[in-house]
Amino acid sequence: MRFTAVRDERNFVKHVATRERRMEPIKLSAGEVKARMDRGERFVFVDVRRLKEWIEAGSRLPGAIRMASDEVEEHLKEVPLGRTIITYCDSPNEASSTQVAMELMRRGFLNVHPLIGGMDAWRLSGGPVEPV
Repeated sequence: MRFTAVRDERNFVKHVATRERRMEPIKLSAGEVKARMDRGERFVFVDVRRLKEWIEAGSRLPGAIRMASDEVEEHLKEVPLGRTIITYCDSPNEASSTQVAMELMRRGFLNVHPLIGGMDAWRLSGGPVEPV
């Protein structure tokens, strides 16, 4: 009986680990993030654009950390623990920002969300930006 319980527990742990690897982060709208900022919530913004795109754009979300999908390892120490992380890019389908969000989640960051519509949606919502 004890053997069965241990085996079942191992199967459960494998099942949970498999589901977590497949889970995608919950995306947030620009309006929702802006409303939460207006209520005083602090975010860590992660701009996943490549350096050239980032410089050409000329602006970023407040205090954003630039971290392209192939540069996550290099920038991990810049991301503070315990804060909600919002990843964003210029792509309207959030592909790059979702990829970086999933990588951050795999590395132990818990509250990570791609921004629906990226930088364009943020500007349309009237969210603050700053120069790069």
